[in-house]
Amino acid sequence: MKPVTKIRHTASLIIMILTMCGTVLGDTSERDLGKQPVLDLNKVNEFIYRFTNDERRKNNLPPFIIDKTLEKAAMIQSDYMSKIGYMTHHGTTYPNPRDRVSAVCGEKKPDCLNRYRETPKGPGRYYNCCSENVIESFALTMNAVPFHVVTDSKGTYRIWKGEVKWLNEEGLAREMVQRWMDSPPHRMNILNSRLKAMGTAVSWDKNEKYYGTQVFAPLAD
Repeated sequence: MKPVTKIRHTASLIIMILTMCGTVLGDTSERDLGKQPVLDLNKVNEFIYRFTNDERRKNNLPPFIIDKTLEKAAMIQSDYMSKIGYMTHHGTTYPNPRDRVSAVCGEKKPDCLNRYRETPKGPGRYYNCCSENVIESFALTMNAVPFHVVTDSKGTYRIWKGEVKWLNEEGLAREMVQRWMDSPPHRMNILNSRLKAMGTAVSWDKNEKYYGTQVFAPLAD
């Protein structure tokens, strides 16, 4: 057998063996991923703040002020989405972002809510509480990566047609902010010069999905 023919035969044999095992070169098998890491969601939130304010600075805007009331309102929605298993701006107990902020304000509601409004400086429309971004993200870098399901004697598992890996705290936050920036309505909230404060929160469904919420508001002078 000639050397070139032998090399081609060996390569074909390797590909055939891998294919019989369910994978080909460059694919990612679910069984090779290792154990899913448990992320520190406080760190994810810190990265979201950082990357969001980086986008503000790139556009010559002041960074958002981190607001604990808005953060708690964001947590209400992220936990709700994680519980029901899909992304939404609505809620059963608190139908909209203002209702969630109002719930966090509690007994201090009038003064608390009045903080999140622009101070009128003449005729025109002014912003009141609140704007919101929500997102659903996978724990894996598998967005837009096709996959197929394989079943063998050990059970059922997925094989992706490309590289897939678990996201860490920074990677998850970066992916969320980038997808918000790629979406015109969400980008508009992040780059709205009249919105001054932000609260963000991420919840995990204890499986492979994370739900993120950003709540934005103007601030009274």
